[in-house]
Amino acid sequence: MGVFSWITSDTKRSIPAWGSGRAPIPVYLLSPTGERYQETDYDGYGIFGGVDAYEMVAKWNAEHLKLIDWFKNADLEERRSLGIFLTVGSVYEDVETGQRWSVMFNFPCFEDWDIKVAPGNYGQPIGDGLPTPNALISAKRWRILDPVDVGLLKYPIKLVQSPDISYDAVAASEPCPNQGFSMTTRMRNKARQIQQL
Repeated sequence: MGVFSWITSDTKRSIPAWGSGRAPIPVYLLSPTGERYQETDYDGYGIFGGVDAYEMVAKWNAEHLKLIDWFKNADLEERRSLGIFLTVGSVYEDVETGQRWSVMFNFPCFEDWDIKVAPGNYGQPIGDGLPTPNALISAKRWRILDPVDVGLLKYPIKLVQSPDISYDAVAASEPCPNQGFSMTTRMRNKARQIQQL
């Protein structure tokens, strides 16, 4: 798995990932319950102040999704997977029937939210004689929805530079398109990879 990063909600700066060649900046992962997790040298793998941001998203949203018991019994990877789905995953809506679908993610709350789970992956049919998710998306029969659009994500990741900002005072942090690297650093790393071939 590669590194990933975000844009700070308050200053709109990319959070440098370790190894990017960029100077680290201190940031705070804000919690809707008031905690702040300071990180001064982000590693690129979602850990801020010793906590996993994706696991925290799962924890913050567990009550809203009626997943308190599931969260208590889930292992780290399951909790992280829920957080990843809520943060960067997709729900698909069939434009003809209105049915919502998930592909490759399956959580107990989906039944409450009337979300069906497609068996397998994007290349496998969703049922006997039915098309694949890829075919449905390509044909524009399925439209892509963000988990926030369907009400699943109530408490997103919010990263800031100012230690004095509250969770409710800022919008969700956007993913960094360069994953914490500068475009120049990414191009230089790509050139090194090509030279090594």
